[in-house]
Amino acid sequence: MEVKGSLDKDSWGPNPFQHEVSHPQGLSVGIVTLWNPEKFLLAQSSSDQGYLIIKGIWRASKENYAFVNVYTPNDPNRRQALWRKLEREINSGCDTCWIVLGDFNAVRSPLERLVLARKLKNTKEKIKQWRKLKTEENRKKIEEISNKVNKIDLKAEDAQPYESDMTIRNELLKELREFESKRLMALKQKSRCKWALEGDKNFGFFHALINKNIRSQRLTDINVNGIWTSDPEKSILEAAISLEEVKTAVWKCVAEKVPGPDGFTFAFIKNQWDIIGGDIFLAIKEFEKTRRIDRGCNSSFIILVPKITHPNTLDNIRPINLICCLYKIISKVLAERLKVVIDKLIIPT
Repeated sequence: MEVKGSLDKDSWGPNPFQHEVSHPQGLSVGIVTLWNPEKFLLAQSSSDQGYLIIKGIWRASKENYAFVNVYTPNDPNRRQALWRKLEREINSGCDTCWIVLGDFNAVRSPLERLVLARKLKNTKEKIKQWRKLKTEENRKKIEEISNKVNKIDLKAEDAQPYESDMTIRNELLKELREFESKRLMALKQKSRCKWALEGDKNFGFFHALINKNIRSQRLTDINVNGIWTSDPEKSILEAAISLEEVKTAVWKCVAEKVPGPDGFTFAFIKNQWDIIGGDIFLAIKEFEKTRRIDRGCNSSFIILVPKITHPNTLDNIRPINLICCLYKIISKVLAERLKVVIDKLIIPT
């Protein structure tokens, strides 16, 4: 973890500051403590998993102060061990004023938890708004700086550039690198989290780190009572969907069932397969590639069909879910593949 030079502008403001950092250990987060050196003179610092201590003199009163920045774990046993360790630290400095602050992962009463939940929710919304505003500001700044650099480059193509222009250009490029550095820091943070990023513009290195977490948790084989699904079976499940496979799934669907929101029955699809079969196959291949079904193809209607002439209770009504043909075909293809291994995954009763 590094504290970049932009931190004083974004979080601390224009006032001078110094900092100490406790780096992440295992699953614990990193901790950073910042202070104004005009107010507090640092003498020493120490840290361990879950806390960071800075000791020194409060300039106004000339007294010894120790600030403990804490991030306590959620596990009760680890939390108690942390408090015992801090208790020994505090008892060792009798002539020092101790101030403990941070995230204690605890509340004093259930009512406080409700208040805290509301505060956290409001804070989250404010952070989202701030992040959105900051992102837009940075985008405009980057665009403005890039335009200035382009103007200098165009000017240099027509004539020998002035030294002052090149100096300005170097400063502008430095600003662009700072913005890029912030973006890389954000990507590093994301790569440490178990996030499945979709559509993010990402450098290959960090994208690989994120995908590595996903791959490490992917289910590749299943062991049931000592029996593993074999490679040939796995290859059947993962094989590309073929046109013949789609056609077989269509012909296994009942022809005259009530149509879904798209208004088509399988009788129509079978009758016109030579004309529309290719388009249906391309739509299913697109699903195979993107793992997504277009919203219009994923719609469904729930119809309440009466069992008697004048139904007046739920027992007299039978719900029917009407879904589009494309959704049914995809489900049938996947179901047919699962038939290959389903008998080894379900214990007979």
